[in-house]
Amino acid sequence: MHYAFCFFVFNVLWTTTIVHGQVNPCVSNPCKNGATCQNINSVEYNCICPPQFPLQGKHCDQLITTTTTTMRPIVTAAPSPCASSPCLNSGTCILQADINNPYRCACTQYTYGTRCENVNRCFTGASPCLNNGICIPGANGAYTCACTPQYTGSTCETLIQPISICASQPCTNGGTCLSLNDNAAYFCNCPPGYSGSRCELVNPCINAPCYNDGTCVAIDTGGYECICRAAFTGSRCETPNIADVCSPSPCRNGAVCLTINGAYYCNCPPSFTGRTCEQIIMESNVCITNPNLCINGGTCVSTGGNTWTCQCPAGFTGVNCGTPNFANTCLQGNPQCLNGGACIPAGNTYVCSCPAGYTGVNCGTANFGNTCLQGNPQCLNGGACILAGNNYQCSCLAGYVGQYCETPVQVGTVCKPTPCKNGAICITLSNNDYSCQCPPQYNGRNCEFVIATCSPSYCSNGGTCSTLSNGAYACACSPGFTGSRCESFVTNYCSPQPCLNNGVCTSAALTFECRCSNPFRGKRCEEVTSVYSPCDSNPCKNAGTCTASGNIYTCTCAPGYTGNTCETSIRPAVCELNCSPGYCFANAAGSPAFACFCRDNSIHLKSCPP
Repeated sequence: MHYAFCFFVFNVLWTTTIVHGQVNPCVSNPCKNGATCQNINSVEYNCICPPQFPLQGKHCDQLITTTTTTMRPIVTAAPSPCASSPCLNSGTCILQADINNPYRCACTQYTYGTRCENVNRCFTGASPCLNNGICIPGANGAYTCACTPQYTGSTCETLIQPISICASQPCTNGGTCLSLNDNAAYFCNCPPGYSGSRCELVNPCINAPCYNDGTCVAIDTGGYECICRAAFTGSRCETPNIADVCSPSPCRNGAVCLTINGAYYCNCPPSFTGRTCEQIIMESNVCITNPNLCINGGTCVSTGGNTWTCQCPAGFTGVNCGTPNFANTCLQGNPQCLNGGACIPAGNTYVCSCPAGYTGVNCGTANFGNTCLQGNPQCLNGGACILAGNNYQCSCLAGYVGQYCETPVQVGTVCKPTPCKNGAICITLSNNDYSCQCPPQYNGRNCEFVIATCSPSYCSNGGTCSTLSNGAYACACSPGFTGSRCESFVTNYCSPQPCLNNGVCTSAALTFECRCSNPFRGKRCEEVTSVYSPCDSNPCKNAGTCTASGNIYTCTCAPGYTGNTCETSIRPAVCELNCSPGYCFANAAGSPAFACFCRDNSIHLKSCPP
């Protein structure tokens, strides 16, 4: 219901309307003289004075000047200051009783300014927060950036350098830690003798615990197993597993039966020979009867009856040419026989036996069109020229590639893309080089070579194939065979019998050993003496050389053997070379990794002469 009231103020007629039923401060009509009441909230209000009259005050009940003016009603009212929608970005225009500021803008959230003309930067399209930071708006245009864990700063502009996964030094026992997959994982490069993810496992095979040429294999529990040759058994291959082959004796004509490495050998009396001494020797020439009287290349000369003499080659002396009279420079040092030349002792020095295509003291001179030696090409940045037929190729140092090693590899990119094949893991090394961690059954610098399957046919002549802990294969050969795949016969250096005067012969690496009874001594028990020497019993095994000093002897071991009497083999179970009829040993110098020790006590880098 509406009610009209008439009153005069300053001689002006005003009409006002009161609306009942609304809970707001304007219900009581606090505004005077025709002013408009604008509700702000349940307590506050504004009085909008008529612009055509000089009124002011909270309730429009005060004149602006003291001059008495007769006011007349104006039919047309002035437009409201909010009519033009001066507030931007959805701001609300609110009238207020201030001539200079007739309105104000109530801005929406995250806008600000007199007319709400400014928008918080979090909502302007381009976020001020960098590197995937989240923008959080604040009051009056303020904002903060919530950064990802890798960044910091007011706008997430600073990269936090990650702590290397190797900083905690997870690799033990001198292992080298390598960071993988952008610091997400690590790999421990273990020194020799250690294994495990943190190099925490000591290789139980490092001291060669298996006897009688058994192959040691490390197992996951930290222990080891010995893979024995067919003639031996036991946890360390220490026990022969065959019956006594000399009972009953197969030897005839009074020969003595000896058990050697699980087989029998007949020590024939004079005038008999053969496997069981079944053949009568009609020839009286002792050099023919005993063809191994002279060793190390010595020539046997019969002097009548049962006597003989040995004409020894340079570098050897003694009744049977068994005593070196020089320092074997090939065994004691590292002679520079180049281009695959073989080192051969010669007196107090050595000579190099050069392969086809090379000559000179150290096989350093090519006698054919060797492009590497002629200075063409120029392998750059320390690259090495390698002859390949009538052509060449440059073997580059780490950090360089290209035909002439002319292109440096950008740091950190040697594994992008990976050069490793067959699913191998590429590991970036600190010198800008790389290493390929090959899966089992592959090897080579880039894991490009397939290792043959460990099937019954892998090892020849009845050998047994076993897979080692590193995925490689090893053959345990049957008695009488040798080689990485049991492809070669083992020479029985005790056949025919080289030991005289009832000496007991044992076939060893590339030679034989005679255990003499008193009063005999010498390589073949050929000398009789009443003077005792600790070397009389030939205590040094596997071609080791015995040197006496008073009552003490010292054994100088051939390559591939160690121990006080050279009894321990350190020959590698798997070798890249075919050294038959010699054997392979690990090169202590490191490069190349393997070399061959041959029957004439010479060392060859690739293979032994037949």
